[in-house]
Amino acid sequence: MSRAPVDRRLADDPAARRAVIALGLFSLAEQAVWVTVLVIAHRSGGVAEAGTVSAALMLPAAVVAPFAAREVHDSGLRHPLPASYAMQTGALVLATATLALGLDPIVFYLSAAMVTVTVVFSRPAHHAVLARHGSTVAATVATGVATGAAQLGGPLLAAGLIAVVGPTSVFAVATCLLAAAALLTLRVEPVDDDQRSREPGSPRPDRVLRPVRSGCDPRPGLARPGIARGSLAVLGVLGMVTLVLGTIESIATEVSWRLGSTGSGTGVLLGAAGAGLLVGARLGGAVVARRGVCPALRVGAVLVALGLLGLGVPLGRAGAAAAFALVGAGMQTVTVGGWVLLHRTAGAATGRVFGLLESLQLVTNAIGAGLAGVGVAHWGVWPVLVTASAALPMAALPLSAARVHRLAPGGVQVA
Repeated sequence: MSRAPVDRRLADDPAARRAVIALGLFSLAEQAVWVTVLVIAHRSGGVAEAGTVSAALMLPAAVVAPFAAREVHDSGLRHPLPASYAMQTGALVLATATLALGLDPIVFYLSAAMVTVTVVFSRPAHHAVLARHGSTVAATVATGVATGAAQLGGPLLAAGLIAVVGPTSVFAVATCLLAAAALLTLRVEPVDDDQRSREPGSPRPDRVLRPVRSGCDPRPGLARPGIARGSLAVLGVLGMVTLVLGTIESIATEVSWRLGSTGSGTGVLLGAAGAGLLVGARLGGAVVARRGVCPALRVGAVLVALGLLGLGVPLGRAGAAAAFALVGAGMQTVTVGGWVLLHRTAGAATGRVFGLLESLQLVTNAIGAGLAGVGVAHWGVWPVLVTASAALPMAALPLSAARVHRLAPGGVQVA
């Protein structure tokens, strides 16, 4: 299997391009809304309330995520993407109304929780659809670039709108973005396995993977159908990525205020992390293609640790932004490597696998945000940064020492 034909098929597939663009719009809205919620919570009760609200919003979504992915997979929906984006549009309309009417903050937080619950339908549906339209690596890198660009633009969009107009405008713009994503994906349909097997350049199902060593057994097993045993360890690593994400989202407002910035400074710092995500998507794809998944995990874990420790050094606003960017680059490098392995081992169960990942990441994000809020309030920022800097290397480095999988000749080395 040569890489070029598969990459061209992804580039020339209008449905795949629409799916990636729609995911970018979705991620842009998601990030802008999330930054706004954090700013509102921080204005109301400081970093402790921001961390508490973050955790409270994520936990219901984490419970729903596996069931949402299963429903999308088992219901036979031909248009899962526009359906998920339409649900989010409705939830955002309600949240915008509660904010515009100046209702009690509890009412606003409840409406924001509805938004986070509807979000969990989109990423599993996206991965299930996009994985059938292009090669694993090409689709993964395209998705990583789209989300990285959105996570750069989303916080900056929120920062600008909050500073010029106010928080309500962020929700209104996000509603329009989700409506556009729903319209854009109306004609995006999954490609059946039989259809894909007839396409030129498509790999034969029995030649996609071959095991090399037994450090991670590629046979299906343990928790979910289609998840290889080695993939369970990768799920843990990806969970640590979002634990770090929850930590930096929670402390971003505190770092911003300590640097003398207003609420819009939070968006600038998280926008810097988004710029790092954009770089990390390309870096992760390059490392996976040339060296394999395990080196990508090592590189990403080291970058995250260096960035978090750098936040404890008083380098001013520019230094803080650079540290956030380094953390973002490391997180996305690890994420791309993990996605590649999950796509290759999940097969037809891709939607369910990413539903499980969505739930796990929401839980770890909530844990990271909650622990960061409590930790900063009781012990300060530096102990939180040191603890978080150790989380991802502890999960990724032991895994990267094992030989996991190797793709068929001409494919991408994952060990």
